Amino acid sequence: MTEGPYYLDGQLVRADISEDKTGFPLELTLTVVDDDTRAPLGNALVEIWHADALGEYSGFVGNNGHNEPDYGTFLRGGVLTNSSGVATITTVYPGWYRGRCIHIHVKVHTDVTLTSDGSFEGGQELGGAASGLLTLTALGSSPSAGYAGTLTLGVEQS
Repeated sequence: MTEGPYYLDGQLVRADISEDKTGFPLELTLTVVDDDTRAPLGNALVEIWHADALGEYSGFVGNNGHNEPDYGTFLRGGVLTNSSGVATITTVYPGWYRGRCIHIHVKVHTDVTLTSDGSFEGGQELGGAASGLLTLTALGSSPSAGYAGTLTLGVEQS
């Protein structure tokens, strides 16, 4: 619902953001569409970030009483959508912290410039709905097999 204090600009453009963090695998398929026409938005950057199993965000480790190496990159990143408006990102099942349920933050950007260091800059941040519920499907008979999560993001382009 809100950006919150845990956003970091210019994160890496990459399909796997897990960085060997503990947790069950989560394969996200996020489809970006125009909220008025339902037309898919190709070449939009879908950026996500979320807490780990300890409730910590990269770039802010220690806020929840834990102490571990922090390079500001784990469980953060994004990918460009394909021509069908689909972005696929691999992560781990998100953690939670006191006062908040399990959640994943998401932003959609258009007209970004990819940089030589593997991140992005510029572009326009698009607005959308305040919330959405991810549809989860088990990938096997036990949680360790992981989950697939899907969500359609309707965004306002004007």
